Amino acid sequence: MTKVLEGVRVVEVSTMGFVPSAAAVLADWGANVVKVEHPVHGDVIRGGNTWGVPADGAQGMSFLWEIFNRGKRSIGVDLNQPAGVEIALRLADSADVFMTSFLPPARRRIGIDVDDVMARNPGIVYARGSGRGPEGPLADAGGFDALCFWALSGIASAVTPDDHRDMITMPAPGFGDGLSGMALAGGIAAALAYRERSGKGVVVDVSLLSTGMWAMQSSIAATKLTGRDELKRTARGTPARPALVDGYRTKDGRFIALSFDRGDRYWKEFCTAVGRPELADDPVLGSDDTRYEDMPHLVKVLEDIFATRTYD
Repeated sequence: MTKVLEGVRVVEVSTMGFVPSAAAVLADWGANVVKVEHPVHGDVIRGGNTWGVPADGAQGMSFLWEIFNRGKRSIGVDLNQPAGVEIALRLADSADVFMTSFLPPARRRIGIDVDDVMARNPGIVYARGSGRGPEGPLADAGGFDALCFWALSGIASAVTPDDHRDMITMPAPGFGDGLSGMALAGGIAAALAYRERSGKGVVVDVSLLSTGMWAMQSSIAATKLTGRDELKRTARGTPARPALVDGYRTKDGRFIALSFDRGDRYWKEFCTAVGRPELADDPVLGSDDTRYEDMPHLVKVLEDIFATRTYD
């Protein structure tokens, strides 16, 4: 794509996945990103076993470090020393964006909070990534995506079947981090556009929890309107609406996902495509209304059809 942020200078003081992933997006868009790290061990995501993948990953590569920190330059700075803090602030003096995942108490103690940076560079975009947002009794508390994005937002509960003993966990490492990072990158881009027009600096806040709640907004609104704790869980034979929205296993163990928002429009063509044209006029399966009345029957018919053929 066009390097839309070419010429934009970014200073990143953060660790792990969320805010670094946002800075990586800015680098993808052409920004000049300098990452401030601990001078000895660097960002903690450089080491450690993650989801069964050793720290050096495959071919000597720490995969989480690479994907969240691509396109950046790095400098080792000890922010526990006044001279180190001054280096970080001098970098911010000539930057367009300062972004951090440090918690409020740490920012205040070190001297890199909003007032500290904006006093020296009033036109800067100051971007904060947090677990639960900048307000409320837990604003100073830390949080990872498995907790704030996945669990607290209600996503984990929504995808966990009622009869499942354990809570379903995230499908991939840094899952909520990457999605929240994209939201933060978008917020920073909007703030840069605002600054271009107004000449004023601005603070951007995105939290893991707010991104998870954004993803769950339709469920949150629906449960509020209906007085429920949660929407009904969809499963085999109980889809979210009377349409063909489900996945079916093929003969060779693969899956084909269907999503027909308007089943009546596509049902006849679908029956022809799978070699069962007679089902188009079946008294039970011939319309959305009758299919919905006996969904277990429909699911069984489709399971049998897909099970007779390979994915190809």
